[in-house]
Amino acid sequence: MINYLKEYIQKKPSRLITYEDYITQALYHPQYGYYMNDKRKIGREGDFITTSNISDIYGRSIAKWYYSKSIEMNLPSAICEIGAGTGRFAKAFIDEWKLLSAEPIQYYIIEESPYHRKLQQEELTFDENIKQIASLKEIAPL
Repeated sequence: MINYLKEYIQKKPSRLITYEDYITQALYHPQYGYYMNDKRKIGREGDFITTSNISDIYGRSIAKWYYSKSIEMNLPSAICEIGAGTGRFAKAFIDEWKLLSAEPIQYYIIEESPYHRKLQQEELTFDENIKQIASLKEIAPL
């Protein structure tokens, strides 16, 4: 990756890149990007741990909070999670939502990592309400 980035920067007319460009290359380059390989990244066997991978409490708590706010503010039952990792937060959120509401939640996951998309497909049941999408452009206003 370091050699690739050096060459990438050298090919730019100004020999400079933005932080956004750096992050995009470092994380999502098809061959060298951190999130693009089939290696566990999240959890005890990975490089880092997130709250949602320790317990379902976080996902369930956020679902309860959003449910109360959706009633209070008359919000649509819709969530978009960007970079859902293993899908464990989404599963905990959706499971709790089903206990709280008879109204189905529209849950969208934007995920570029093929590895994480596969893990999410193992964790979640995708249907007309729960979807993996490639871009925010795929979400129509509710």
